[in-house]
Amino acid sequence: MSESGFTIPVIYCPFPASSFDDRNHPEWPQVSQEIYALIGDLDGSSSILKDAAAGVVLGDYMGRVHPDASPQGLGLSMMLTLIFFGHDDWLDQECKQGQRLSPLELNEYYDRALEVYDGAPTVPSDPLIARLMERFGVMVRAFKRPADSIRIRVSLEGYLRAHVWELDLRNRREMPPLPEYQAMRRNIAAMLLFYDMYPLIYDLNIPISTLDHPVVRQLTLMQADYTAWCNDILSFEKELNEDDPLNLPYILQAERNFSLQQALDAAAEMVKKSAIDYLGLKARLPQLGIPLSGALAELFDEMERTQSHFIAYQQRAPRWK
Repeated sequence: MSESGFTIPVIYCPFPASSFDDRNHPEWPQVSQEIYALIGDLDGSSSILKDAAAGVVLGDYMGRVHPDASPQGLGLSMMLTLIFFGHDDWLDQECKQGQRLSPLELNEYYDRALEVYDGAPTVPSDPLIARLMERFGVMVRAFKRPADSIRIRVSLEGYLRAHVWELDLRNRREMPPLPEYQAMRRNIAAMLLFYDMYPLIYDLNIPISTLDHPVVRQLTLMQADYTAWCNDILSFEKELNEDDPLNLPYILQAERNFSLQQALDAAAEMVKKSAIDYLGLKARLPQLGIPLSGALAELFDEMERTQSHFIAYQQRAPRWK
């Protein structure tokens, strides 16, 4: 038991065991240096990005999460990781500088960020998220795969707009129902965006029609939910200390009148069921006319390997301590 009177449950993970402690991408030092050079001028007088990178041990740990990525793909994953944590810390800072941002104000920030991502020139007054988007857009377009770039652009906007959704709930001090939280969380966690980038990160040529097949898309959503919910459980004590109520165990506690321990155990059961349901649906792909071979099979293999890597990552990174 912790001092708060609950125990974090063991995460059910039927996916390949993690090699996090044993394998690293051979080019991670060079790739991380390139990323730091790319964003070196963005912090200005603050240290948001520097602190975010240190908190997740950006280069070393991303190399361990993606040991089989292409070097260009590893750089893209490092950049998105930096965007994710840098954005969270930037948004926290914005909300602490006086009155909390309104959803409309945040939408305006994201409108500008997406304009810059699409190629509009930056100006000195642009917020940090817009200047990050400039670099990110250049990196995505450098793969010269326009169809994949379009899908990533859609997921990127979903990631950003979901934060407006979250901000509205925080400003209202409302606890959303579970289905609403599930839809919001998979986007806010950036895991849907991350998995939509896997064809680029791992240099997999998969037809867009296959990626957007409703069953393949559902499997991707299930993987995104699994990752996000694992994070909700593993980061629960930290978020409890920070009084952050938008977390899966808190949602379950409010909906079902559970104790904290019951809510944590129920969240762990949801994680387990999600993994079992995912494996069951994936096994049916050939019966649905979708051959589970070649690049598509490799895509699912990489997503599954990521799950155990992310669990190890969250248990070790200073940010969650």
